[in-house]
Amino acid sequence: MPARVAILIPAYNSARTIAEALDSLQQQLSQARTDVKVYLTDDGSKDDTVAVARKTWQAPVPLRIIIRERNLGQWPNKNAALAEIATDTDWVLILHADDTVRREWLSVLLDRISRCPDTVGTISTGWKNLEIQNPVPGAEDQGEPAIRLIKGTPESVRGALLKGCWWLISGCAIRLAAFQDVGPFDNRFRYGGDYDWFLRCLNKGWDVEFVDKNLTFRRHHATSVAGQSLLRHVDIRDYTILYNRYASVLSLPEIFGLHGKACMTLLRRMVRSILNRNMRRFLGAWGTLFWIVSELPMAVVWPRIRLRQVR
Repeated sequence: MPARVAILIPAYNSARTIAEALDSLQQQLSQARTDVKVYLTDDGSKDDTVAVARKTWQAPVPLRIIIRERNLGQWPNKNAALAEIATDTDWVLILHADDTVRREWLSVLLDRISRCPDTVGTISTGWKNLEIQNPVPGAEDQGEPAIRLIKGTPESVRGALLKGCWWLISGCAIRLAAFQDVGPFDNRFRYGGDYDWFLRCLNKGWDVEFVDKNLTFRRHHATSVAGQSLLRHVDIRDYTILYNRYASVLSLPEIFGLHGKACMTLLRRMVRSILNRNMRRFLGAWGTLFWIVSELPMAVVWPRIRLRQVR
């Protein structure tokens, strides 16, 4: 029996980009399985996101629209939508309303869903950044993609901490059974909620497949959640929390290295803030730097205390 698949498009004030995102998707649906369902979950947008989406959507598959009466936030919106569609769905493909996908994105993921082992909790693809002024890119990265299987082990968690989050939520596929086992996205992370879930997925023992081909195009702009988080250094704080949470799988030099890398990033931002005469961002970076230094002793000591308690 084939897997029941849904595509989820979370959106908030995305009137400028939603048409491009939907166009990149609906070009693929005429050749896809007809039982793929498509959901737009609008998180209380104040602009014409829903109206533009309805006008743009002309695919043979209906666009099912979930409208929130108030803004929940990016992670609660996703969690609520995943809970609402879970009863008749096995896999969910997520595409952010700011992003676009290549014309073979859907067919590649559907193929991997039908072939991957039952131990795979999520499938991610390669991606590139897409400037907001650019049109949807044409074909590139020719050839069949290489498929890599990352086992759900502490060593994989360690590797993901050292390399950074190569798992991109926009453009990925998530097995609903894995999502229910791992748990929902944590709203305490404003920027790193996807990184946190990815690490918890590996830590729970779920394997991850990586399709080594650029199939997703990601927008970075100042008004997005990611853009605002970078301006306020929320990314550094979230990542540091995760480094400390999984410090037990890291060596002391690796812990110091990750914290040092975060500090150097903040120092560079402080210099740029001074050059741009942005004192607010400078002070935010200074406060975050002080917080990281204060958290370092616990990151070093606490995992060793827990190991002694276990022994």
